[in-house]
Amino acid sequence: MSGPITSARARIIKTFNTMVLARRRGPFGVGAIISSAKVARSTFYDHFGNESALQEAALLPAFTAMAAALTGQGNPGRLTELFAHFWDYRQQLRPILMGRERSRIEAMLADQVAEQLHGSPYANLQTKRLCAVQIAAATLATLHDWVGGGFSATPADVSEQLIAAAAGIRQASGLD
Repeated sequence: MSGPITSARARIIKTFNTMVLARRRGPFGVGAIISSAKVARSTFYDHFGNESALQEAALLPAFTAMAAALTGQGNPGRLTELFAHFWDYRQQLRPILMGRERSRIEAMLADQVAEQLHGSPYANLQTKRLCAVQIAAATLATLHDWVGGGFSATPADVSEQLIAAAAGIRQASGLD
């Protein structure tokens, strides 16, 4: 897609991200998003079925980068940068990691990990999916505890530990 449709979609995502990062307390609705993005309600719904779909689109680039690093396909330094961003905005991240959307967010990360898992050509899809689910669950549980104050660590330490844990899960699954 190109032209006004793509720019409207990008503007909605950018507005949503800006609003999430600026938010201190309380949710905001679709009305606030479309007003700030200066788009019609119908334009919003042309691109996103609801606010959850918008949240998924906004998280996709971060989850793609996370999945790449956790599967050994991406840049570990990018994961550390992403986790530093998460730490800086931990107050805004907590509701995402601890809220009612957690299982949907975890499934989304698992999907990204599954797409990037290569491993043995003998591994079946069930093994790859199980490995992806385990990596996503371990990652989000760790991030949840970290941004929630359960332990103290630098973004680099968290990144290194999660990359090592994901490698262990892949190896135990026969994918490395």
